[in-house]
Amino acid sequence: MNEVTVANFDSAILSTEGLAAVYFHAPWCKASEQMTPLVEAAESEYADTPLVSVNTDICEEIVSQVGIRTIPSLGIFRDGKLVSQIRGPGSEEDFKQSLSDALQAG
Repeated sequence: MNEVTVANFDSAILSTEGLAAVYFHAPWCKASEQMTPLVEAAESEYADTPLVSVNTDICEEIVSQVGIRTIPSLGIFRDGKLVSQIRGPGSEEDFKQSLSDALQAG
């Protein structure tokens, strides 16, 4: 999973047509440690949807710009706009269902 920064977030996500997903996480966050394997598994399952990560500790500007209030979160973007968010790791089954629902709705 590629990590984006303030320098390339606009071109990687906000300028993207169609669906894209952004994993907002922090290295110190235990819930992020739990959610990361779920997101990594989703990356291969939904290979046709771009998926990048944002380290919220070093990209506070992106977090503020997008309006992320909870980490970890997986933001679903359509045509550069945040349309859905999955907050926290939850169970693997719940995560998969939430992601599937968000991508279909997005």
